[in-house]
Amino acid sequence: MNLKTRMAIGRTLLTAAVVLLLAVTLLVEWTIGHMVDPTWHAHARYHLLLYHGTMILFCSAAVWCLCGHRRTEPFVIRCALFVTLAFLIPFYPAALFPTASIYATREMAERGVPVNLILMSVLSALALVGYYHAHPRRDAQPL
Repeated sequence: MNLKTRMAIGRTLLTAAVVLLLAVTLLVEWTIGHMVDPTWHAHARYHLLLYHGTMILFCSAAVWCLCGHRRTEPFVIRCALFVTLAFLIPFYPAALFPTASIYATREMAERGVPVNLILMSVLSALALVGYYHAHPRRDAQPL
């Protein structure tokens, strides 16, 4: 596989991770998650809206970086990976916080499978594999 193809595949995988992160998060939160949970306090929803707004802006910037005219530059690819991991990595230490729960509902907790952590692990792996392929090697020939 030549360098140009490998980098295009990597950018595609990284873009998929960004888009899936945003789409799944918003879809779940606005259909069965906290935004429609009547037990959630209005101020908690306010903070969730801030989080979603920030996520939309940063994920849009990451996609723009990966699809823009400077898409092959190493700094742009690093920025896209950083944006993706910045929204994924906090899921893990937050799960260890003693007064928090990784489960959005009691029913999910009873099942015992932390679907959100599993999905975030898959998206993290997808982003890292994409970065590995999209990032040019030092010994590679320029495009």
